[in-house]
Amino acid sequence: PRGPYFFLLKEKRTDYQPPFEAIKDKVRATMKEEKARQRAKERIDQMYSQIKEKKESDPTLRLPQIAQQLKLSLKETDFFDRYSAIPTIGFSQRFSDVAFGLAEDGFSEVVEVENAYYIIALSQEKPIDENEFNKAKAAVEQMLLQEKKTKVFEDFMEGLRTKASVVDLI
Repeated sequence: PRGPYFFLLKEKRTDYQPPFEAIKDKVRATMKEEKARQRAKERIDQMYSQIKEKKESDPTLRLPQIAQQLKLSLKETDFFDRYSAIPTIGFSQRFSDVAFGLAEDGFSEVVEVENAYYIIALSQEKPIDENEFNKAKAAVEQMLLQEKKTKVFEDFMEGLRTKASVVDLI
């Protein structure tokens, strides 16, 4: 929305720090969470190092084979596109960028998404459907053309407003 925003200060509070006894359970829970996250990061870094060593020793190995040798479990997602939610993970632009930048038999470094860590590998790539692509392409072209027309018209009208000398008689 365009236009000015107005805010009204309802009340002003002084700084407040609650006594430790009142927040100790919350602090304890936060500390446990932080320690768990730290341990998970250390563990995934260790796994990544082992996976990388296996791959360097035998470049023909793929991630599923390496995971089986290291007795690690793998999870796969369904197909997803670059700008949509990822099944079982949710929306993460970072995850998508890394996944779509992978080579066929490669794997990523450790990727952190929403307090979880992943090592991503491309197992299969789904080619685009030419018919759907052409339909979507035509729709996008029409939308972009309409946006361009609207922008040109708005610029034209703005130019007229700046050139016009409007006098308010009220």
